[in-house]
Amino acid sequence: MTKEHDHPGIATYAIVWILLLGAAAASLTLSRLGVSHAVMVAASMAVGLVKAFVVLWFFMHLSEARFPSRVVISVAALLFILLVSLIAADPITRVTYPYKNVPTDNAGFYKSSSDEAKAAAREHEEHHAEHHE
Repeated sequence: MTKEHDHPGIATYAIVWILLLGAAAASLTLSRLGVSHAVMVAASMAVGLVKAFVVLWFFMHLSEARFPSRVVISVAALLFILLVSLIAADPITRVTYPYKNVPTDNAGFYKSSSDEAKAAAREHEEHHAEHHE
């Protein structure tokens, strides 16, 4: 025989809805503030964690679950937070090197074959002119 459990009343659902709406408004406000990317990511993650906790606690009835279920969900959530934090820290901790210096147009590497041919012809003419004087 299944055990019936009481669901929260409409007032509880209204409070949870208002809380989730406030968290969504906070996310939107954070995106419009123009703060640094790192601050925005950290604050968005915090707001997302609050929303996830509210959904787990009320809509997935974690408040009514037994202790072992709460522990399993909590450990899974902490491992997920650790994973996301390490992934987010990866690009932040990378060492970036400056771009290589780009040679100017008059550098030897960028000379076209026609430039080389003109220079060779000029040298040949100069050399030829020296011998005929």
